[in-house]
Amino acid sequence: MNFADAIRRAAESTGAALGQPEPRADDALPETEPDMSENNEKSYQPNSAETSHAGHGHVVRLELVLTPEQLKGLFGAVVANQHSVMTLREAATYLRVSHHSLEQLAGNGDVPGMLVDGKWRFTRLGLDDWLNTHSQRKEA
Repeated sequence: MNFADAIRRAAESTGAALGQPEPRADDALPETEPDMSENNEKSYQPNSAETSHAGHGHVVRLELVLTPEQLKGLFGAVVANQHSVMTLREAATYLRVSHHSLEQLAGNGDVPGMLVDGKWRFTRLGLDDWLNTHSQRKEA
């Protein structure tokens, strides 16, 4: 399961809409850090969702409140980073150049790429090696 699926499954199981904080039955978490000095009698009381994992090892709770655009960007980044072979557009985005420029560079043999069924494909490792070599030539 990837990160995007984990977020989606967690949202479905809690009934909270993506991009909205999970509704809480009891607001036990203070807005600011509690004063933990000896004179202060207030102490942090975990809510029932946090205590239900007691005895199951360490639990880390991460809440992200994202706009739909941010969520789309997050999912796009997760998906884009899962493949070692990239399309022309993915490779152009990775290199931060236009896809037209990358297509020209690949056609001239300046950037390592291969034509598969008439479409350009690039390996992440090949592009990384090319970037390292290219940046060293510019510095010298």
